[in-house]
Amino acid sequence: MVYFVNNLFFSEFNVFKTFQLLRASEALDKKIEQYKQENGKLKQVASAIRQYPEFYKDRFVRQFLLLQREGEEIYLLKTQER
Repeated sequence: MVYFVNNLFFSEFNVFKTFQLLRASEALDKKIEQYKQENGKLKQVASAIRQYPEFYKDRFVRQFLLLQREGEEIYLLKTQER
């Protein structure tokens, strides 16, 4: 009985440590699920880029490098953040 109580409260993996590890495990499981969803979205984007490389190259150049074609005007619209 004394051995059991000693292990329950004072050992390296006591009740408190076990619950702490359980909570940490649950948090990690949630993060893993979030990363899986994000990874799935990125795989879809990568697949679309592989299928239509010219479209996405043109889109990237226009959106991020702010380049334009001859005779074309670009207007930047800024959205209001909440």
